[in-house]
Amino acid sequence: MRLLPGLLLVLFLSGYSFVVALFPGRDDPDGIERIALSFGLSIAIAPLLGMGLNYTPHGIRLVPVLLGLSVFTILLAVALGCAAGVDPRGGAVCGGGMEAGAWWRW
Repeated sequence: MRLLPGLLLVLFLSGYSFVVALFPGRDDPDGIERIALSFGLSIAIAPLLGMGLNYTPHGIRLVPVLLGLSVFTILLAVALGCAAGVDPRGGAVCGGGMEAGAWWRW
């Protein structure tokens, strides 16, 4: 029951949110390229977060890894949504309503 959501989080969602951050425009990579980059970056992000968790008192266990990946994915998605002008609480403009791709100029 928890295998599919876990695999989705570890192998796709964290990388996809990072790909959207790197390539915010629709013209950059195609759909299949975004999916391939998402899998590749997810496979790179999970061990890097695990190495960072190794130096915390909690270590590399199920709950810290799950929370680390979830927080990374959610914060990146909320920050990019806010940079694009979407408020996650109501759909209004937040953060000044920047155009997509200008998130790095804050």
